[in-house]
Amino acid sequence: MQQLTFTRFVAAMSVVVFHWSLHTPGLLEATRDFRVLLGQTMVSYFFVLSGFIMASVYDRPGTKVDAWRYWGMRVARIYPVYLLGLIWMAALLHAGIGDTRHDAPALLLGALMLQAWSPAFALSVNAPAWSLSAEAFFYLLFPWALLAMDRMRGSAMVFVATAIVWLLSLAAHLWALSRLFGNDPVVGHEFLYYNPLMHFNSFLVGMCAGMLVKRHLGVLRTGPGASFPLATIVVLVLSPVLAAAIALNLDAINAWTRLPFTPTNGLLAPLFALFIAALSIDGSALSTLLRQAPLVLLGHISYAIYILHIPVSWSLRSALPDMFPVSHPVATFAIYVVALLAVSYASFRWMETPLRSAARRHLSRPADSRGPVPGS
Repeated sequence: MQQLTFTRFVAAMSVVVFHWSLHTPGLLEATRDFRVLLGQTMVSYFFVLSGFIMASVYDRPGTKVDAWRYWGMRVARIYPVYLLGLIWMAALLHAGIGDTRHDAPALLLGALMLQAWSPAFALSVNAPAWSLSAEAFFYLLFPWALLAMDRMRGSAMVFVATAIVWLLSLAAHLWALSRLFGNDPVVGHEFLYYNPLMHFNSFLVGMCAGMLVKRHLGVLRTGPGASFPLATIVVLVLSPVLAAAIALNLDAINAWTRLPFTPTNGLLAPLFALFIAALSIDGSALSTLLRQAPLVLLGHISYAIYILHIPVSWSLRSALPDMFPVSHPVATFAIYVVALLAVSYASFRWMETPLRSAARRHLSRPADSRGPVPGS
């Protein structure tokens, strides 16, 4: 599934552009009509992709996931860089650089990855880390969610059950959005947009897609030298186009339906899942291109890009106050991207990779015929 790796980089850089534009009027104006496709919409894509990969790696019919080994690998994979981002941003905020909440409760909740559960702390310290708070919840539930899916009778039941949960969660979100915003817009927004419960449907849709693709891989997959199947190219093209069309026309859709749809809480998850599934089984030249080492590497460092892009941004703004944020917009953004890529590569090379390898050696049992625990 290496062809999926680069899509994480694209999604991460979309979030980077979203946040950078908040401090760059020219970029803000240029992206105004497309901002709904950035930011939280791409975080929703991360949730779907995460669920897809988890199910693809760990789904073995009739076999339970070793929960402790799974959680150990997840902690080794995400927490060190997460903690680096938290400490780095806390140090900047303590020095008067930046403007997010960073008192003792915020730091404690951030360290425990619980900040997204409280509207008052959801975006505290390192704001993008709210999504890792949600991911931690998804990972906690994953062994039981996978077991529940495995016990269902056939793929059709898995699909139907997931569809029901997705529809019910959307209905609950729409109901809460129309009620809570009227009573307390700030608390309602923070709860409805950042609480992990509001995003679990995206992860679950990804799990369903990953499980179905894995179980029917022999029928779906094309060979490396095979021609590009019409169905695959249709899905690869139409799913993102349709997702973009829905996101960009939400005002008109909401006016027509009289419902407050948002693109961030699972609305686009089925389309993201279709795109991910189609790309995962593709054997065409497109996948060959996406498996090239430089693109795969960019995908590998995308997690550090995402979790460290705010600390890097504020550090550069502090170090080069005469250039940032708007005096030289193109030059400053180029400097920022180069610095962010360098820091993210260093994190991947000298922090993430060694710690993940150590965790794999420690948590893998030599007698386990299935081999070492996957690291992603």
